[in-house]
Amino acid sequence: ARKPVRGGVSVSPTFYNSLNIIAEYDSKSVNIGGSILLFKRLYFFSMAQNMKYFAGGVAYRVNLRN
Repeated sequence: ARKPVRGGVSVSPTFYNSLNIIAEYDSKSVNIGGSILLFKRLYFFSMAQNMKYFAGGVAYRVNLRN
């Protein structure tokens, strides 16, 4: 039996490492997304599953140790 091809790539540009762009293929659809960290605390992230269904969110980063 043949196994389906799957894979993904994640890129962070050298000029702004707080930006992360992600693309993946799961043998059925192409999914893209990204995240960005602002002010060392605030994450914004979004994704598009199969280029049809969009989701996103915001998170606040708390460091428990210095």
